[in-house]
Amino acid sequence: MGLYELIPNYSYVSFDIFDTLIKRNVAKPSDLFILMEKNCVDILGVESGFTNKRIKAEGKARERYNRPVTIHEIYGELKEEFSSCLGELMQIEIDTEIQQCSPNPEYTKLLEKCVEERKTVILISDMYLPSEVITKMLQKCGILGYTSLYISCEQRAKKSDGSLFKKVLFDYQLSSSQLLHIGDNLRSDCLVPALLGIRTVRVDNDQDKICRIPKEVSLNSAFEFRTLQACLRNCSREMNEWEKQGCKIFGPLLYGFTQWLLHRLRNDGIYDVFFLARDGYMLKRAFEEIGAKNINTHYLLCSRRSYQVPLIWKKPSFEDVTLPLRVLPKITLRTFIKRIGLDPDGYVDVALRYNLSLDREFSADIFFNSNEIRDFYEVIKEDVLENSKKEYEGLVAYCRQQNFGSRIAVVDIGYQGSMQYALSNILKAENIDVHIKGYYVSIDTGSTIISEGKVDAEGFISDVGIIEQFQNAGVQRGLFEIQFLSPEGSTHRFSIKDNQVDVEFAPFEYENNDRQKVDEISIIDRYQNGAVAFVEYMYTNFDMDVLIVTPEISIYPFIRFSNRPTLKQVRTWGRFRFYGLFQTYVALPQKKSIYLRHPKRLKVDFKHSIWRIGFMRSLFRITLPYNKIINVYYRMTEKKRTNQRGNKYKKN
Repeated sequence: MGLYELIPNYSYVSFDIFDTLIKRNVAKPSDLFILMEKNCVDILGVESGFTNKRIKAEGKARERYNRPVTIHEIYGELKEEFSSCLGELMQIEIDTEIQQCSPNPEYTKLLEKCVEERKTVILISDMYLPSEVITKMLQKCGILGYTSLYISCEQRAKKSDGSLFKKVLFDYQLSSSQLLHIGDNLRSDCLVPALLGIRTVRVDNDQDKICRIPKEVSLNSAFEFRTLQACLRNCSREMNEWEKQGCKIFGPLLYGFTQWLLHRLRNDGIYDVFFLARDGYMLKRAFEEIGAKNINTHYLLCSRRSYQVPLIWKKPSFEDVTLPLRVLPKITLRTFIKRIGLDPDGYVDVALRYNLSLDREFSADIFFNSNEIRDFYEVIKEDVLENSKKEYEGLVAYCRQQNFGSRIAVVDIGYQGSMQYALSNILKAENIDVHIKGYYVSIDTGSTIISEGKVDAEGFISDVGIIEQFQNAGVQRGLFEIQFLSPEGSTHRFSIKDNQVDVEFAPFEYENNDRQKVDEISIIDRYQNGAVAFVEYMYTNFDMDVLIVTPEISIYPFIRFSNRPTLKQVRTWGRFRFYGLFQTYVALPQKKSIYLRHPKRLKVDFKHSIWRIGFMRSLFRITLPYNKIINVYYRMTEKKRTNQRGNKYKKN
């Protein structure tokens, strides 16, 4: 019989309060004292040991009085240690309890149903806080309409030995069979009242689950990790499926980065922040949720294409023009022409003159060392330079419109610092004196721009161990970056029209329904809303300087998701289209029967997959340690390449 079907059989229903009607934003009750200690450094000192002393004081008070104790009696045991601030500390604990409580919707709605049906609703709790404080907590959580409130410290009776239940039965002149009790504690809310003949319903308690610290997280961050899990649970309770995923997977990263960014800006004394399109869209949304005072936020339209093409005319040699493209494993002439700012379809005849096809795929080595392609470039070079100068004029005009101060920050997902470097070069060439500091979600320390100090930049995720975890997850950057999608197309070019700056955008990829498998726009919108809601939730409930969400904690939910996705997650995210050199899917294998007939096809599809763990999970459907399997594959592949290089060297 379901809970809602059981309710009509009883006119009297009692509810436990904590972990039933109310959830705290901490994983276990004693974590509240850790939070207090962090909040009260100015009062207590750096090494006060308050948490342990507060826990011991409660035990001493119980021994002294041999009955349920009040918060005043507990703090009476601390008067020698904290005599100068005893009353202040007790009030801080009360205020923290009220601040950190959150409703548990499933059971608050059940209580509302009982109230609507005119049942006598009794709230009952083993607690040292007085009823006036509990009442404020209930009011904050929207819990109203109950008939009476029984608190152990006031009634001098406990749930855990049955005496508090007996008092309720006596006061209401009930037989035990007339009362239904709902609570989470196996002993106090189930076994003890059941022995009295009271019908009980146990509420799921996830404390053990959210207190579990994974091996990837340092024990030094255990409290912060537990607290984050409690907040994720509370924040996401009434969200739809995709909001919940955004909250739990993307939310911690977005909040951790936002918190870090605020601290870095304050420390560096920078008050003008430019979030770079398009990945900076979500970073800006999150940052604006915290309402940072005296920091001005802006959205700077940019893209690699719109900043690199305008600079071509300054260094127009084939080597310089192709330098940004040399990281590509494969390239076509069409891609090359687009990247240097021209329309490929206008140069078909020129390509044929050199026996070149626009869509033939070349390896990078062959393409960039081809005499035919060099000659082709020399023929179209004048067109390239003419277009580059026009775009440069438009870009400079756009930059001047921004009214950059003497010190600004640019914020982006990362990784190479190329956009910051291009912007710096443009401003320097135009004698616009601006110092630019870059703040990124992650940076590639192997980037020559960063390693050679060509830009002033730092990354939130900069710890080598965390970056290795991220890389070893079998995740290509595409899956990670999808979370940051903005709702507009990429910035294509800047130009001057009628003495005004005109910005041309490329079409937004996901508005095109060609080969669409899932509604990407709707899913990502809900996913991002869930993540932003978590940022707002954390900012509302915690001081930004107290609960520090470290990079390892922030990135862990995404690494866990990418390493151990559910089939439902894979079947949705894997069907997202991804636009790189060509359109593909994030992780969409073909049927196993096709790969059995064409095993080489499996290798090709796996290699081109944006999310390789997702690809394998979708293909085989069973739970396996896919990340370990992929790491073995990576090692074998690298060993094969090393042997091939060694054999080549010996031959030479």
